[in-house]
Amino acid sequence: VWVMFLRGRIAPCWAGLVLAGSPSTLESFTLCEFEDIVDWHELLQAGRRGCELPVEGGWQCTPDVVELAVRAVAAVDERSWFDQIRCPNGVSFAAAVVLRHNVHGSVSVAQRLFVQGFRESFLIDGSIWTANTFEMIKAVEENFVEYQFEDLRSEAADAAQITVVAPRCSPELASEIVGRLPSVFVFCAVTDDVRRYAPLVSDRVRLWEDASSVPLGSVLNHMLPELNTPFAFLIVGAGLPADEAGLLKLTTALAASDLAIVGAPVVDDTAVYFDQCYQMNLEHWELGFDAKFRWSALDPPIDSGETWAQGDRYGPDVTRHRLRDVTGPCKICDTTSSSFVARTTALNFIGPFHNTLDGEWALMEYFNRIRELPAMRMRELKSDETVAKWLNPFRRSVPMVQSAASLPVATCLSVHLEEVFRTPHLLGRKDDMRGDRGPGYWFVEDASKIDSRISMIGEPPYTSASKFMAAIDAKYIKLSDGQVKKFGCGMHNANCPISNWLYKGFSIPPCCQRTLKKLLFYTDDLFREYGVRYMLTDGALLGSLKFGGLLQWDSDIDLHVRTEDFHRIGPELKERVEKDGYFLRAHAGGRSWLLQPNEHNYLMIEWNLRDDRFDDSWKVPIDNRLFPAMRNVMVNASDWYGVDFLQHKIRHVFVGRAEDADLAMKCATPGHPSCLHSFPPGANCRFVGTC
Repeated sequence: VWVMFLRGRIAPCWAGLVLAGSPSTLESFTLCEFEDIVDWHELLQAGRRGCELPVEGGWQCTPDVVELAVRAVAAVDERSWFDQIRCPNGVSFAAAVVLRHNVHGSVSVAQRLFVQGFRESFLIDGSIWTANTFEMIKAVEENFVEYQFEDLRSEAADAAQITVVAPRCSPELASEIVGRLPSVFVFCAVTDDVRRYAPLVSDRVRLWEDASSVPLGSVLNHMLPELNTPFAFLIVGAGLPADEAGLLKLTTALAASDLAIVGAPVVDDTAVYFDQCYQMNLEHWELGFDAKFRWSALDPPIDSGETWAQGDRYGPDVTRHRLRDVTGPCKICDTTSSSFVARTTALNFIGPFHNTLDGEWALMEYFNRIRELPAMRMRELKSDETVAKWLNPFRRSVPMVQSAASLPVATCLSVHLEEVFRTPHLLGRKDDMRGDRGPGYWFVEDASKIDSRISMIGEPPYTSASKFMAAIDAKYIKLSDGQVKKFGCGMHNANCPISNWLYKGFSIPPCCQRTLKKLLFYTDDLFREYGVRYMLTDGALLGSLKFGGLLQWDSDIDLHVRTEDFHRIGPELKERVEKDGYFLRAHAGGRSWLLQPNEHNYLMIEWNLRDDRFDDSWKVPIDNRLFPAMRNVMVNASDWYGVDFLQHKIRHVFVGRAEDADLAMKCATPGHPSCLHSFPPGANCRFVGTC
């Protein structure tokens, strides 16, 4: 049934099949754990009965479904501070119902959960949950709630309105916090014998004694809900301002310019200055960092005042102010320093940290989530030609919701942070990338080299790095100095889960495509050596006709092996393949052999026995290497994919009832960084009117 469903041939009866199934059947096909805090089975059944898709005026659900959705959102929100989402499709459905019906008091939470759940979802097309991608995105577009910036300018000048949150609070760091910032409240998660903190304890200092062996993200999620001041100063590392005056400059800048988070440059123990203000570029499985920034913040706006003398290199109209007269200047980026001031309400709006991530990996995932979370409506720009091409006054829009912008994160240069002890940074000094100040520490695989002041969970930083890359769906990270760290699949490990990208309109992870190409080249070498004749078919042939290479979205390669040679594979080739370090297995039915990198890696080359006419008289290119194919290969391609096979339609061969089944190059989760949004559709020029 599953194979037939993948071919899109029994879509009309699919929904009935699922509804008739047991909860365990439903669980397998909806990516949900039904033994959960939410009865997803009940919500699914209610949705099938009470939601209509589509109807005039949009997607609608009955009040009982809305009530179940509200309860589900509340339950998932409560648990999200301490655990990961377990049912992304169900969470997406419940959140979208709440957003579509604009349930008062639940929309902002639903908005956050939808972004997270939808990113992890798998093919929401109306066949199981009564919703589809387009209606869900429309619900967010039309009903998302903006973050409300409170006027905190009066509170910004009062240190008693700030709580310092230190999730890795060594005795030396705690002593410096209390000494430099005597008027603030302090949340200190101890990293040593609690008796060493006794001299520091007061009614303004609260110790958290149960934080050892717990990832930093989880520690923060237990601390942040206890905040009752309008500002929080988070210390992920050891950076502190020189005194309270410096901290108040940051809160003043935060309040004056409607910023959500404000950090500062760092001056380390060797008097080296650096900042951590970068744009995050996440696309097609690679995360990169760019030091360019689009906007700056300064209050008050400089439009009058003392000017430079005529003839100065800056011209007569440039005003001059001293730094003490303004708050700022600040650069607005996606990341900032590992110690920063935030509005407490903004932290609640953004939601919890990833509770399995430690150190700066937890912080980096948080910055990425801020970048993707819709938080502000687009603003109209003033008529300034130099910035007119940018659509909003802070940065590019949120990928998922094109009318929205994310919360602004800034680095303000009027203050600097001093490090209490030497701390390595993912985005820090470029002159010491592999030393104890650079990012090298965060990729260490030896747990014995962990600094207990930075991490206490007993696992090497590389483990958190791997979890971080999985959380953001990336396989490569390109650091600020250009070096690239790889977290993809290889020939000797399991492949990245195919369900994460196959048939969703994503590009194939580059590591997976390299593996497929290596398997294909190995097959060609092996078959030549043994005199096995074969020809290229299906997706690989299609890729050759289109690009002279493999398709950017395919997951396997099909070969047609000549009948008399196919029966030689078992007795003659299997032992050789295994000796060469690959895994070869016979497919059920006996008409295919599947070549895999190893037993646990399901990227494969299919060596098929077929009844079609065998003809290997032509040769076609795959990445500058020639492979046998039938004469008049276009006939083979059109038999499988139709005469319009040059159009790039990723999903129409797969799910017959997907809402975008007949459209070109639609992505199952719009806004996902690995969607092939920028890939040209290859559409018929007559259809679109260009020829």
